[in-house]
Amino acid sequence: MMNDNQLDQLLNAPLAAVADSGFSARVVVRARTVRRKENVPFFAAALVCVAAMLIFVPLLRVTTVIAHFLTGMAASPAISLAIGALVLTFTAERALAQR
Repeated sequence: MMNDNQLDQLLNAPLAAVADSGFSARVVVRARTVRRKENVPFFAAALVCVAAMLIFVPLLRVTTVIAHFLTGMAASPAISLAIGALVLTFTAERALAQR
C-alpha cells in the first residue's frame, strides 16, 4: 500500500520527455493560426466602424471639447492628486516587477 508521501512524490516527479517528431509544435502553430483566423472578422468590423465614425465625426469640435475637458480636470486638485497617485502606483509596480 502506498502512503500519502509516496503518492505526492510520484505525482510531483517530472515526466520523461516523449519524442513526438514535432507533433506538439505543429499543434501549437495550428491552434495559433486558427485563433488568428477567428479574430480577423472582429478586428475588421472594428476597423470598419472606426472608419465610418471618422467620416461623420466633426474632429475639430471633438478636439475642442477634449481640450476643454482636460484643462478643466487639470485645475481640480482632487483629480490631479488621483492621477499623481496612479502614476506613482504604476511606477512602483513596474519597479518591483523588474526586481
